[in-house]
Amino acid sequence: ALGLGQVAASLFHLFTHGFFKAALFLCVGNIAHALGRSTAGVDDVGGMRKAMPVTYACFVAAALSLAGVWPLAGFYSKDAILDAAWRQGGGYAAVGLLIAAASAFYIFRMLFLTFHGERPQQKRGGESPHEAGPAMFVPVVFLALGALAVGFLRREVSNLVLFGLKGLPMGI
Repeated sequence: ALGLGQVAASLFHLFTHGFFKAALFLCVGNIAHALGRSTAGVDDVGGMRKAMPVTYACFVAAALSLAGVWPLAGFYSKDAILDAAWRQGGGYAAVGLLIAAASAFYIFRMLFLTFHGERPQQKRGGESPHEAGPAMFVPVVFLALGALAVGFLRREVSNLVLFGLKGLPMGI
């Protein structure tokens, strides 16, 4: 969006992106905590949906927003970018759609492998995963709610950005 000259759209996407990406990263942190590790890869997890329902719900909300599903926040910010790309020409729009499709693919692949796939530790008799305590899952819930709802603030955020840019010295 910034490359297309759409400052407000690029900053709005940065704003929405902050909510869904932060929620996703904290969900992964909760999963690593549940496994008793400092890190965990997709190959280390699977079948976490029933053991971690709050984390699962937050991950789904953030993943849907990242994928640009209407009426979630990611839809509004990606739509603004794709609209600008479409107005610039078909090549820009095609690249934008390809990037949007690829990001949706990778996040849902991670969702299905992590929460619905077979858990490798279950084969070896590992410790049962568990939901993190409130100190860890409450921030994720608030971020996931933001990933669901901040798209409705698109006009306010855009107006704030545009108003702020008008007040900046020309050298910045």
